[in-house]
Amino acid sequence: MQKDLLFVTTTVDIPVTGYSFEVKGRKIALYVLKDKVYALEDRCTHMRIQMTKGFRNGDVIGCPVHGALFDIITGKVLQPPACRDLPTFEVVVKNGDVYFDTDQIPDPPEMQF
Repeated sequence: MQKDLLFVTTTVDIPVTGYSFEVKGRKIALYVLKDKVYALEDRCTHMRIQMTKGFRNGDVIGCPVHGALFDIITGKVLQPPACRDLPTFEVVVKNGDVYFDTDQIPDPPEMQF
């Protein structure tokens, strides 16, 4: 099955605090950790605040508003007030270019009038 890969950025252009992009109306964040690229939902599961506007300490990212902490590798909540993990996604890295399989995000529902 052919993946619908979208070129996003290069690994050298991903800042420490993360790189945000949008696919099918959803914000996704990219982080580089130990030469591997990780993709997570770029919205805190507590109040939907953009995580790439927050802070990072090693493999932990923090929400800029209420301080919820998440593991970059797993998306797991490490500190409240968030109680749901961040969704994670797969990326493909080829020669430093980062690609995202858009099929990981369901198409938005069609509007019925």
